[in-house]
Amino acid sequence: MFCDVCRKFKATGTYVTGCTNFKLDSIKSHSISASHTRNFARFEAMRAPPGHTVAEKSLLSMNKQVVSKLVILFKTAHGLAKRSRPYTDFSWMCDLDEAKGLVIGDTYRNDKRCKEFIEAIANTERINTSSLIENTKFLSIISDGATDSSHREAEICFVKSSHLGVVSTKFIGIANIAKADANGISQALTRLLCNIAGDTWKEKVIGMGTDGASVMLGRKGGVIRKIQDQLERPYIVGVHCSAHRLELAYKDACKEIILYKKVDNLMMNLYYFYRNSSLNRSNLIVSFEVLGKKPLMPTRVSGTRWVPHTMRAISNIANEYSAIVTHLQQIQNPHDPASRKDSAAKAKNFLMMLTSKNALYFIYFLWDITICLSRLSLVFQDRKTTVGVIHSELSAARDILQSYKERFVDLSEVTWAQVNSALVDKCPNILALIDLVLSMPASSFEAERGFSLMKIIKTDWRSRLKDSTLSDLMMVKLESPEIGKFSPNAAINLWFNKNRRPFFNDKKMGNSAVEIDTEDDVMTEETGVKFPISSAKINEDDDDYLYDSGAEDDFYSDEDETLENRRNHEVNAYHNLLESISDVM
Repeated sequence: MFCDVCRKFKATGTYVTGCTNFKLDSIKSHSISASHTRNFARFEAMRAPPGHTVAEKSLLSMNKQVVSKLVILFKTAHGLAKRSRPYTDFSWMCDLDEAKGLVIGDTYRNDKRCKEFIEAIANTERINTSSLIENTKFLSIISDGATDSSHREAEICFVKSSHLGVVSTKFIGIANIAKADANGISQALTRLLCNIAGDTWKEKVIGMGTDGASVMLGRKGGVIRKIQDQLERPYIVGVHCSAHRLELAYKDACKEIILYKKVDNLMMNLYYFYRNSSLNRSNLIVSFEVLGKKPLMPTRVSGTRWVPHTMRAISNIANEYSAIVTHLQQIQNPHDPASRKDSAAKAKNFLMMLTSKNALYFIYFLWDITICLSRLSLVFQDRKTTVGVIHSELSAARDILQSYKERFVDLSEVTWAQVNSALVDKCPNILALIDLVLSMPASSFEAERGFSLMKIIKTDWRSRLKDSTLSDLMMVKLESPEIGKFSPNAAINLWFNKNRRPFFNDKKMGNSAVEIDTEDDVMTEETGVKFPISSAKINEDDDDYLYDSGAEDDFYSDEDETLENRRNHEVNAYHNLLESISDVM
C-alpha cells in the first residue's frame, strides 16, 4: 500500500516504499502525520490556480516598481519566444530596454531567468488548455511524426474540440521517441495528454486525425488501435488527413500520364537551370525588364508537399513564358557573350519542349486544375475546418472540375456558436451531438504546421533543446497572444508559485511597500497583479525551510557563503516580514 502524495516529495518512508499494515488506524495515523500534512500542502500548492498559493500570499512587501519591472521582463521574454529567438538574446534585449529609459532592475537579466519566464507563460497556456479540455464534452487527437535537426524522431500532439459551437485546436506538446512504432507513439501521446489534462481526456476522445501512415491507421497494430484498446473505446474514429489524401489522389491521377512526367521534368530542370547559375538568373531578369514584366523565377515543383506549391510553380512558368523563351533563344546564339556549349545544349532541349503545342496546352490545363485543387487544399489546411465544410468543398471542387466554370459557394453567415446561444436551453442534446461532429478532425495539417515551427525553433545551433524547453517555446509561439496583446499578469502569478523574492539583489529598488489591506487581496493599480493575504510560519529546524522560503541554489551572488549564513539570512528576512505584517494588522 502506497501514498501517492508522499511518493511525489519523499524518497523514504513506510508509505513511500510500501506499507504492509492494512489496519484503518495505521492509515488514519499517517493521514494526520506532520510529514503527510506538509507533503499534502505542497501537492495542493502545485494544483492551485495562479493567485491562490501560499507562495504568492507571502509576498506582502511587493511594490509597484517590482511588478512594473517584471511586466517588462516577461514581455521581453514573450516577444523573444514569439520570434523564435534563442534565450541568449534576452540579456542584450534588456540592455536595449534600459537604453530606452525603461527601469528593469539589475536582476533576472540572463538566459536562465528568461527560460523560467517563458516556462511560466507556457504553463499559463497549458492551464487554459486544461480548462478547455475539462469543460468540453468531446475532443479529437491530431498527431504526426517527423525528425528534428538532431535527427531524432519527434511526435507532435494537438487536440481539437467544439464547446458551445466554438471550434478550437490547441497545441499539447512535442516529445522525442526512441522508435517510431505504434507502442512508442501511443505512449508518447498518452504521456503528453496526461501532463496537460490528467485522465479527463480519456473519457472524451471520439476521433484521431493522422497523415494516413500504416503505423497510425493499421487495423491490428496501429496507433489508433492501441489507443482504442488502452482506453477501452472501440468507437474512436480514425481520420485520414484530407490534405494528404488530396495529394495522393492528385499524384495517382497523374503518374500514368506520360506528358505530365515530361512537363514535370521540364519545370524541375528549369528551376535548377536558373537556381544554380547566377549568370542565367541575371540574363532572365534582363529579359523580363526588356518585356516590361515583373521578374518571376521558376520554383521547385517536384518533391513539394502540397498542391499550392505545384500551382505556384506552374503559374510562374505560364506567366514568365515569353521571357524564358526569349532568354533560351538568346543563349543558343553563338555570338552572344553569355552563350556556352553546355548551357546552349540544355536551352535547346528546354526550348523544344516549351514550344511544343501539346506541352504548352497541358501546362495551361494543369494550371486550371491546380488552381481549383490548391483552393481545396488550403481549405483542408484551415485550423477551423470541419468535416461538414470539407464535404461541401469537395462537392464544389468536383463541379468545377467537371464544368471548368468559376466556383461560387454561398455559405450561411450563421455560425454554430450563434445557434448554441439561441437554442442551448431548448435542444441541448442535439447541440451536443453537433459539438461531437464539429470535434472530429478534418485533417492532421495542424501537426505539419507544428513541425514547421519545430524546425524553425530547434535549429542546428539549438539541437540540444530538451523536450520540455521545446514544448514551452512552441506553446508560447502557438497559443499565447500576439506581442501587442500579451498581458503577463497570469504568468507572473504562476511564476510566483515557487516562493520568489523578486529583485532581492537589486540595489536600485528603493520604493516603499504597497499598503496592505488585511481583509482583501492586494492589487497593484498599474498591472492588476493580485497578492492575497496570509500568514507565513517559519520552522527554523525544518530541513525543507529553504524551499519554503523561496531561496534558490543560485540566488546568492556570493558563492563562498556558508549554508548556515544563508539560513540565518533567510530567518532574519522572514522575521522582519512577520513584524511588518503585525504592524499593519
